[in-house]
Amino acid sequence: MVAAQAGAQLAMMYTVPIYFQVTQRVSSTIAGAHLFPAVIGNTIGGIAAGIIINRTGRYKALLVFAAISSITGYTLMLLRWHGHTSWAESLYVFPGGLGTGIAFSAGFISLQASIDPKDKAAAAAGLFMTTTLGTIIGMAGTSAIIQGYLRYSVQLDLTRLGMSQAEISEIIRKASESVSYIEHATGAVQKVLIEGYVKGIEYGHGLSIIFASITLITASLLKERKL
Repeated sequence: MVAAQAGAQLAMMYTVPIYFQVTQRVSSTIAGAHLFPAVIGNTIGGIAAGIIINRTGRYKALLVFAAISSITGYTLMLLRWHGHTSWAESLYVFPGGLGTGIAFSAGFISLQASIDPKDKAAAAAGLFMTTTLGTIIGMAGTSAIIQGYLRYSVQLDLTRLGMSQAEISEIIRKASESVSYIEHATGAVQKVLIEGYVKGIEYGHGLSIIFASITLITASLLKERKL
């Protein structure tokens, strides 16, 4: 459950700087700054979850809410981030951060509540290991999706424009190596590269939604234990 949420969130965070570098041609520093709302959401979610669980002794509803919050954020990004994103729309990363913060806190507490005290150390180690595995799968999966779709779309679109295979292969190689290559491309080639990246990122958001949906399903099936 926590691993799936970690995969969903890290997949999203991987795409955000790339998206703004491609669509707005900003520096990596400015592009990365768009992740701050997600980081703030993560912090708020973790603190709020701890306070609520301490007062109520309940964590299942929080886990369900965390998944729904994340799915909402990823879906908004999928539906609205098509190349012209306003500052308000850039805040769509916040729900994912909020959900992840809640999921991590509530997930850890639910684990501690459901196992024998003597096994808590091993369980905590297992939790952190699976979380790391989830982040790796999420980032690697999203990267593969973006690069795969970029190659496919650029090959198709530039072939239609009448370019030779050698030229297309060189463009694909340079675009795959560095997002900054788009700044040096001109005319139709630049447009094709931007569209390829944006569409690939949209599929990446789809992967985040799938991972967050796994979190929602597992949270819904979780048997809550008294703290």
